[in-house]
Amino acid sequence: MTENGRRRRSTKLEVNAAQITNQGATGNLSAAKTTFDLVRRAEERQQASGTSKELSQSDQEIAERFVALLRRIIEKERDHDPDADAD
Repeated sequence: MTENGRRRRSTKLEVNAAQITNQGATGNLSAAKTTFDLVRRAEERQQASGTSKELSQSDQEIAERFVALLRRIIEKERDHDPDADAD
């Protein structure tokens, strides 16, 4: 896998997670939901185990941009979906 212009070895799981995350970031809502579900489960396991790992500054910025993009996509869908207010 290439990251920040450098090639690095990755497990198949890491590559798959990166692909799903990238698809979600490009507007694939199913991939975005999968990403959020995986993150939520990982956070729950991490809290249950009592361990915590801080995100690097770069990872934090990526996560913030990803969340902002998803919020814009969701808002656009709500604007175009007349049944969205029925929830």
